[in-house]
Amino acid sequence: MVVIFFSCNKKDSTPSTVARFQIEGDHTFAPAVVKFINKSEHADKFHWTFGDGSVSTEENPMHIYNNGGIYTVTLEAEGPGGSDTDMYEVIIKNIPTHCFFYKLIINDLPFTDPNTGSGWDVTNGPDVFFQIIDVNNNVLYGDQSLRIENVIPDSLPLIWEWNVGNYWEVPSLNAGYKIEVYDYDLLNSNDLIGQVDFFPPDFMTITQHYPDTLHLINNDLSIDVLVEWEQ
Repeated sequence: MVVIFFSCNKKDSTPSTVARFQIEGDHTFAPAVVKFINKSEHADKFHWTFGDGSVSTEENPMHIYNNGGIYTVTLEAEGPGGSDTDMYEVIIKNIPTHCFFYKLIINDLPFTDPNTGSGWDVTNGPDVFFQIIDVNNNVLYGDQSLRIENVIPDSLPLIWEWNVGNYWEVPSLNAGYKIEVYDYDLLNSNDLIGQVDFFPPDFMTITQHYPDTLHLINNDLSIDVLVEWEQ
C-alpha cells in the first residue's frame, strides 16, 4: 500500500493596509483650523506631516495653519498588512488686508434718553443717522443726510446699503473704530443715542474667523454690519 501525503501552503489572509484621509477647513483665510478625517483601512499606527514642520500621531488630528500657503500633508498608516501613504495639498489663503462694509442694520436702539427719561424728540420718534469714527474722533463716514425720520419701534430694523462697487472700506485692519448713532435735531445739537465699538483683529482669530456679519452690541443698541474680507 502506498500512502501519499499532500501538503498545502496556507495563504496569508492579512488584508493590506490602505492610507486614506479627507480634510475639512481648507481654502479659507489664515489662521485656519483644518480637520483631518482618517479613512485608512486595516491600520493602527499613524504618522502625519502637515507641510509646515509640524507632525502628529493622532488618528484624527486638527492643525492650525497660521500663514497662507500651499502645504503638502502626508499620512503614513501602518498595520498588520504593512504600510501605505496618502498625500493631499492643503490650500490656505493669506490673511486678509481689506474689509468692506456693504450693509449696516440697526436691530434695536433705546427710545428714551437715559439722562432725562424722556424720548429723544418731544412729539415724535428720533430722526436716526449714523457715523463711523476713528480713535481720534475723526468722522470717516456718515452724516445727517443718511437720517431715517420719525423712527418708532415698528420701524426697526433700520437698513443702510452701499452700492455694489462703492462699498465702504475699513481704512486699517489694525485700528479701532466706533459706530455712533444719533438723533438729528434741526435747532439744537444732535443727540447721541449710543455707540458700538469695532476692532477688526477681534474678528480675525480662530474663534471669530472672518464672519460675514459683525454683531456689535452695547447696552440697548444692537447693530449688524455685513462685510466682505479680501486679500
